[in-house]
Amino acid sequence: MIAEVPSDTIKLVGTFELAADEKTFISLDFEVDKSLVARGPKGFLFKPVIKLAVGDPGEEGSAAVALTGKPVPEPTPKPVPTKVTSPKPTQAAATAVPPTATPEPTATPTAVPDATGAFFLHIAEPSDGEAIVTTDTFEVVGRTAVDALVSVNDEFPDVAIDGTFTSTVTLDEGPNVIEVVASTSAGEESSIVILIIYEPAA
Repeated sequence: MIAEVPSDTIKLVGTFELAADEKTFISLDFEVDKSLVARGPKGFLFKPVIKLAVGDPGEEGSAAVALTGKPVPEPTPKPVPTKVTSPKPTQAAATAVPPTATPEPTATPTAVPDATGAFFLHIAEPSDGEAIVTTDTFEVVGRTAVDALVSVNDEFPDVAIDGTFTSTVTLDEGPNVIEVVASTSAGEESSIVILIIYEPAA
């Protein structure tokens, strides 16, 4: 199976500062599970997702900077095999079981934070972070804090009073990697990378 690479650019999610005459240690966390996108019979799409973990300027030492949110798993002890004796099957009389109705599952709406509360970034469209379309434009829809500045690739859409924003992106044929970044004057920042695949209709 071949994995297609959409571009020759790797985007790093995160920021860091370099201070004069001081060393800054940076760890790169390559998330394999988020980098491969299954496309059914067309194989896989490889979109590298790399996060940064940055130490304090001037920090000494050669150890790698600990990655936040990535606890080191404890080693799992190997199970000791034990001999299990299976009981001899006994023939039981068949009992008719009346069918029971299965209740229909109900969709639970996803709660979106208040735009005037804590800082956040939410993408409503595409809802699952990727989409396959047959037109050469796509409308990215999202929501963030009302005082945030939003960029969609190189465009800066306006943020409405309820925190919603919309940006129409022109697509190239094939995979299109789009980065949405929201930030505030207080230094808070969040980014989401989405994938739109443009396949023109035959």
